[in-house]
Amino acid sequence: MKKRLVICDRDERYLQSMQNYLMKRLTQFEVLTFATLNEAAEYSKRHAFAICLLSESLYEKDLQEMQALEILILRENGKKEITEYSYMEKYQSMEKLIQELLNEYAEHSLMDVPVYQCTKNVTIHAFYTPMVSREQTRAALALGQILLERKRKVLYLNLQAFAGYEELLTEKKMADITDLLYVAERQDANLGFRIQSMKQRLGGLDYFSPAEDAMDLLPVTQAEWKGLIERVVETGEYTDIILDLSELCQGLYYFLQTSDYVYSMIARTKEEQLTVEQYKKQLEKRQMLTVLEKTKWMDLPKEWTEKVGNIERLTIAPLGEYMKGLIDTDGNKPI
Repeated sequence: MKKRLVICDRDERYLQSMQNYLMKRLTQFEVLTFATLNEAAEYSKRHAFAICLLSESLYEKDLQEMQALEILILRENGKKEITEYSYMEKYQSMEKLIQELLNEYAEHSLMDVPVYQCTKNVTIHAFYTPMVSREQTRAALALGQILLERKRKVLYLNLQAFAGYEELLTEKKMADITDLLYVAERQDANLGFRIQSMKQRLGGLDYFSPAEDAMDLLPVTQAEWKGLIERVVETGEYTDIILDLSELCQGLYYFLQTSDYVYSMIARTKEEQLTVEQYKKQLEKRQMLTVLEKTKWMDLPKEWTEKVGNIERLTIAPLGEYMKGLIDTDGNKPI
């Protein structure tokens, strides 16, 4: 049964827009709205709330009648003195509000751990090119956006030393992939909520900002990377995980071998061809030739990636059209 998330506010337009947005983004909750405090409190006596978002204008010191695991105040002007409850700014971006909301809930709700139905078929897409290729990342992002259009739930993780795209970078205070590793290692029972409170979004695609200092990822072992992906899968939050890989990842060969699909750039120059040949020999030496059998080799003209335009709308660019054709044909099972 879904948990109840309640919004209390006098502003009917605000209530309607909040309810519509949260219902789309937080599918694990039933989202209800109330215009008065008494009405919400009476309802909570029959059906307890997981989260109650209460506008500052409706706040009263005595909220004992409200049956809610977490009460958060939506601060409007800060005129009321509120010390009993945490608060969030009412007028901020919806995405930022959702991050703060879920982070607060995950922090204080260990007594009421959410139960997730683990997705049975999580598809892992590994992008790796043995020679340096900026096209790899944009192709990976394009695939993520295509899968979103097909109603999939997608998480993109960049394990490149230097992502090369300002759009993927966030301020230092925001969570990055090292923070995701940390909460996964803690065996946090609320990992699903942690992910939703920490993630970033690019054109609707969920992702974690690449590590600010790539050297922070060098000590991460294959077992730790494996544990991270397994824990993300267990939350049931995603149907597809895209890994944008490089030699920086100690679990490189493990992910190439265990992923459902591998995507790699074709070699154009003589030097690139020699690099790919060396890569193939290493796979043969490790008895991993099955990696080559499931690899989709991408032939992307440079102008497609250099003049791609809006990185949040790659599906309508030539790159996006190419990737659609690649994943639907090429002799492999359509996605």
